Amino acid sequence: MLNSARQLKSIYEINTAVYLNRLSRKHGTRITFASIPESELVRIARFGCDSVWLMGVWQRSPFGANLALHDTSLMSEIHRVLPDFTRKDMLGSAYAIRGYQVDDAFGGEEQLITLRTRLARHGLKLILDFVPNHTAFDHRWTSTHSNYYIHGRLRDRLRHRTWYRRRAKHFIACGRDPQFDPWPDVAQLNAFSNAYRHASIETLLHIASLCDGVRCDMAMLMLGDVFQKTWGSRAGARPHKEYWGTVISATRTAFPNFIFIAESYWDTQRVLVSQGFDYCYDKDIYDHLVAGNPTAAAERVASTKDIAAHLLHFLENHDEPRAATVFSHSMHRTAIRYITRLPGPCLWHDGEFEGFRVKLPVHIGRGPDEQVDTAIDALYHSELQR
Repeated sequence: MLNSARQLKSIYEINTAVYLNRLSRKHGTRITFASIPESELVRIARFGCDSVWLMGVWQRSPFGANLALHDTSLMSEIHRVLPDFTRKDMLGSAYAIRGYQVDDAFGGEEQLITLRTRLARHGLKLILDFVPNHTAFDHRWTSTHSNYYIHGRLRDRLRHRTWYRRRAKHFIACGRDPQFDPWPDVAQLNAFSNAYRHASIETLLHIASLCDGVRCDMAMLMLGDVFQKTWGSRAGARPHKEYWGTVISATRTAFPNFIFIAESYWDTQRVLVSQGFDYCYDKDIYDHLVAGNPTAAAERVASTKDIAAHLLHFLENHDEPRAATVFSHSMHRTAIRYITRLPGPCLWHDGEFEGFRVKLPVHIGRGPDEQVDTAIDALYHSELQR
């Protein structure tokens, strides 16, 4: 049963850097958290949203930004979506976090706290990111608390040169999803490390003092079965208690109404809910809508009735293509109506209501100028705006 104080119906995701840059260009002056126009908050609330997820507010990694500049595949994508790209547009990945301090470029912690108060006046909660699986390699922990991380040996480094990086006397593993090659800009944290679990709790308590909830990146990677299968003996002995059960319980002792949202795949939603998550991504419904397969969507809904109120649905987010490029106009309307009638909350993405078409890498701080698609704009107004 969902705690009523933690119930959400509609989340509005904002790519913080891109959003503030767009507002700054629109108004001809630098916009930070403190100077976001009130009309923007009113606009979001009028679409029935009751929370705002500010994606990418934390300090990013200069080391990661430099790696990105030398990633030919990534840079090709960036130049395709932003032909006038310059070096100052490269911030580094929003998920290669150097430190959980609010970036001064956006206004810093003080301005974020003030914005949270302003959001609350419009009935909007504030959601921020938490990345449990990894940090940037230039996070201070890689030097001061190497015991928080997964280590390899010299032979591992020699066998897989791109899977480990040397920090001081240690070879720290690059973060990874077991289905893909490692991410070169991030260091793999150890879900089985009691020391790291305590550090996670401290981090979450700090975040909880600034906002109403967290969207937890790749949350299923920290599940005991998944982590053990991915890292084996390198992770050490598996604790009796699950990572999420430990850190969520400790956070809620201090902040009982703090909201936990899981980015989740591989049909792990049920176990994540059992460990304390309020909401979990349900990408299966999205995939069935994209494929135009209502039968499969109905079967998915029927199979998840017991956790239906905990499932979060979307037509796009920063990881998926823009909805305007995926759905025809008629299917777009059908998809909106479908997910808004499901028991769980919906996630909307900044620019989705306007029909923006460019999917941006999370490494850059500016997007191209895009024209509003009047037909899609009218569609969302008619379906969502109150």
